Amino acid sequence: MEGYALIHCEVGKADEVAERVTALEGVVMAETVTGPYDVVVRVRRACEHDLVHCLEDEVLAIPGVTRVMVCTLASHDRLWEIGLVPAGAAS
Repeated sequence: MEGYALIHCEVGKADEVAERVTALEGVVMAETVTGPYDVVVRVRRACEHDLVHCLEDEVLAIPGVTRVMVCTLASHDRLWEIGLVPAGAAS
């Protein structure tokens, strides 16, 4: 299961948070960005629960993090793998 974590940080903490989050299990990359979020993280975990709930708890435990939103990838290939037919696809 793959996805992104979008992280809000305290002012001046984004670089430190990005560095610390790279040590978490399954993190592929972490980048500081401008815009509505401070850090964007690409991550792979064994299952959706680990990706969404466990990762969220781990990121929130990092000093300087104020909020995190985890977004799973919902690619067509992934939907087919779990037995769902994507909207608009022939069954």
